[in-house]
Amino acid sequence: MNIDLHTHTTYSDGLLTPKELIQCAVERKLAAVAITDHDEVAGIEEAVSMGQSLGIEVIAGIEISTLYKGLDVHVLGYFIDYKSKIIQDYIKKSKVWRKKRARKIVNKLHKMGIRLPFDLVLFKAGDGCIGRPHIADAMVEQGYVLSFQEAFEKYLADNKPAFVAKTQIETREAISKIQSAGGLTFLAHPSVSLLEHHIYDIIKLGLDGIETVHPRHTPFQVDQYREIVRKNGLLECGGSDTHGNRRGDETLGTMNVPYEILQEMKRKLRGEKNILLPNFQTELE
Repeated sequence: MNIDLHTHTTYSDGLLTPKELIQCAVERKLAAVAITDHDEVAGIEEAVSMGQSLGIEVIAGIEISTLYKGLDVHVLGYFIDYKSKIIQDYIKKSKVWRKKRARKIVNKLHKMGIRLPFDLVLFKAGDGCIGRPHIADAMVEQGYVLSFQEAFEKYLADNKPAFVAKTQIETREAISKIQSAGGLTFLAHPSVSLLEHHIYDIIKLGLDGIETVHPRHTPFQVDQYREIVRKNGLLECGGSDTHGNRRGDETLGTMNVPYEILQEMKRKLRGEKNILLPNFQTELE
């Protein structure tokens, strides 16, 4: 009864369509999957429909990129009303911001002799939320780099020559939007950019929980985050943060997150008191 509460599809920067992701989840015998595309919810309906036909629970989610005191902070939302006006309005604005950012990145690359057709980048993004991975994929296709990783390491990663910062909303605002849409809010992968005192500051903004289990978290960090969750009466979530098979493997469902985590979320939504969960395995299968 394992689950995966952090996944990305072709509607943001993943390589699997929602249908393919759900099919993969069934093959890996997962009980539930949350679709948490970056600043996008367009893949949820397709995933839910596929989940119903294949007998797997699909949670409507989102991952919103935010800014907290100059830090890049991602907020995960679960059980959101993804058709709500507040979510749809945010997504429309985000798409405009992201397209402008992508064009600026392509223009920077152009000045470095990398003449990447912007139409190709748009094609790579499809109907989804455009991001740096689509630019990297286009660079590989055009032969400017040998791999997705090389594109980021040489040009696209933070502080690299073609980097352009995202336009982000404040963390407090993202939390408010998700909760106004009926959802639960979780701090995503805190080890990526945050120190412990940052986490405590963000908790005060009204978080419901923390992503304790993530591929970039060490066992020590998992224990650290679980202790913060316990002390503050929060929930926890976990997942693979899968983006498909760009790096030569598919990580969906590999973090051994038990279904009880999802049950705790549902108790919170029903207004029931949380119970402490036993420690669970976090190593890769």
